[in-house]
Amino acid sequence: YYQEVLEINPDDYDAKLALGRLFILQKDFSSAREFFNLILSEDKTDLEAYYGLFRISELEKHYPKQIYYLKKILEYAPTNISSEYKIDILFKLSSAYENNQQYRLALNAYDKILNIDETYAEAWAEKGKLAYWTNSPFKAERYYKTAIELDSTHLPYKESLRKIQAVIKLNYKVLQNYLYEKEDNLKTNNYYQTYQLSKRITDLWESELDYHLLYS
Repeated sequence: YYQEVLEINPDDYDAKLALGRLFILQKDFSSAREFFNLILSEDKTDLEAYYGLFRISELEKHYPKQIYYLKKILEYAPTNISSEYKIDILFKLSSAYENNQQYRLALNAYDKILNIDETYAEAWAEKGKLAYWTNSPFKAERYYKTAIELDSTHLPYKESLRKIQAVIKLNYKVLQNYLYEKEDNLKTNNYYQTYQLSKRITDLWESELDYHLLYS
């Protein structure tokens, strides 16, 4: 029916947009792109067309294209666009940066979200995850604690916090091993023990005390 609309009126915007979206649902991405690009050839600032192209790249897991189209949406979005819409686009952009291993840019995008709404718990949790990935557990702990304060019912946040706190707490380890070797004219019994205390002091420093005992 939308194609019939275009036969009657080839300039009908809603029909082009609807067809692009329907072709995405049918996973006919080539046809969907044609309609979205047709819209952009007439108006390079159309946010819905860019979002349609983003959805295609999202389904194809093409992260650089996702980043490109989301940045275009932010570039052409009017200044009076709703905070909820802008946060949604920024969050998707952050995720695309993460998947593309551009962690610093992902953090910058999460910070932009928090500048709009500092109570956005998911952004704090994602900052915690990135801090953990980049070997900054104390920052990660602080960010996750903030996320939990804002959303205390979110169990995955609490589980992630427990994992991080296990990294930064005082750790004690005991290793023991016994080895018996036999040759033509020699038998050897080896028994050794290792005692270890380790503590992560800051994101940059860790102290460790080891004691080794070997008996042969």
